[in-house]
Amino acid sequence: MDFDYVTDVVVVGSGSAALTTALAAKESGLEAIVLESTELVGGSSAMSGGGAWIPNNPLMHEAGVPDSYEDARKYLDRVVGDVGPASSPDRRDAFLRRGPEMVTWLRGLGFRFMYGRGYSDYYPELPGGTPIGRGVEGQTFDLRALGPWADRIRIASPLPLHTPEAAKFALSMRTVDGFLTAAKVIGLRTVGNRLLGRRPVASGGTLIGQLLRLLIERSVTVWLRSPMIELITDSDGVVGVVVDHDGRTVRVGARRGVMLAAGGFARNIEMREQYHPHPITTDWTIASPGDKGDAVRAGIAVGATTALMDDAWWGPCFIDAKGVSNFMLWERSLPFGFIVDSTGRRFMNESASYTDCGHWQYERNATVPAIPAWLIIDSRHRKYYPFGAMLPGMTPKAALRSGAMVKADSLEALARACEIDATGLGARGTSERKVTTLTRSALAGTLAGADDDGAAPAHGPRRPSTVGLQAIRQRLPGSAQ
Repeated sequence: MDFDYVTDVVVVGSGSAALTTALAAKESGLEAIVLESTELVGGSSAMSGGGAWIPNNPLMHEAGVPDSYEDARKYLDRVVGDVGPASSPDRRDAFLRRGPEMVTWLRGLGFRFMYGRGYSDYYPELPGGTPIGRGVEGQTFDLRALGPWADRIRIASPLPLHTPEAAKFALSMRTVDGFLTAAKVIGLRTVGNRLLGRRPVASGGTLIGQLLRLLIERSVTVWLRSPMIELITDSDGVVGVVVDHDGRTVRVGARRGVMLAAGGFARNIEMREQYHPHPITTDWTIASPGDKGDAVRAGIAVGATTALMDDAWWGPCFIDAKGVSNFMLWERSLPFGFIVDSTGRRFMNESASYTDCGHWQYERNATVPAIPAWLIIDSRHRKYYPFGAMLPGMTPKAALRSGAMVKADSLEALARACEIDATGLGARGTSERKVTTLTRSALAGTLAGADDDGAAPAHGPRRPSTVGLQAIRQRLPGSAQ
């Protein structure tokens, strides 16, 4: 069979799984090539928080935090349940046993990790769960170490903010610890480093940056602007790929194998309409521009088995004044706000995991219109907390002119402007204002309180006022599969 380029391992995609695969191949004495469809490295991994959930990892033990395979397995089995071969007992066993080994291996190659202490499991109350956290992420990384590749990573956030700092950062106008955290992140780590000529990144930036540095040091080939067209097969299986590289069709042979690690199909409207619940669109997604399902379709074309195609890495988002979709994290979890459907009723725990919120929004929408839903906040929310790129106390006029935010002086007026049932929203506001104490979990768990009928709800009370009310239309994006 004729090829234009031959190597041992072809890796399709350039996210964290893809780059780690190429690195493992190189460390095993094999040659590898990484094929990235866009002009930037990293995919959705580079745009993410950059953390990896690795129970019983060595950094936990070094920090004196106990964990075990047994606890992690109990938790994983309870949370995931039976979803078939996609998460078989053998796969769970391999993940839990090899995950800590992977961390040790990468550290040995020069990857600088930090322990995400304080970033809770999403269900810490379940058997085997822990509120202390099991995540690892990269330490702050200087992009200058990448030389000419420094500007070829898909950086999402200009702030080198680490996961354990995020909750404190959001409280910069409310607590001393929050103010000091913001001063450290913005002042010392960002401005200070840049004055010295450094280019610090955290989150997905350090995850991809450090992995790319390890590949560059080992002279692993990376092709940008090289989307895969199809897999090449013979009687023995997959033997290569056809790639559109620099505007020409190239046949790349793989002596040892092809790894498909190019994400899901968040940017492919045909696939989303075929597999995902409706309503659905590509307009809301925050996934990488290259997340178009090429690898998934190529696998299906040669008979690959698929699973969980109807699900996604869901999460509530909002569209900003520039028409860009933004992931909604602390914005929905902080005090002085709550999320309602078109009837004006709450239907979720705003502090729960993003994926749960996505599932709940679709479930609610099957009963009453809840896509879009609305995040109702008052002036105190805007006074004290950041919202997307908006600093506390500063709401640009463009946010209101564009309709990204809707403002009114009463719940009734806000309901009319947002086409929400005024009676339902008014009743909800009255009910919420009766609450004098808010018990809130920053990451997961059940909020204390009672719903209208006095029963313990899956979501607890929130307490807005009727001063300077604003509403933000909450969309529902799907990211990588």
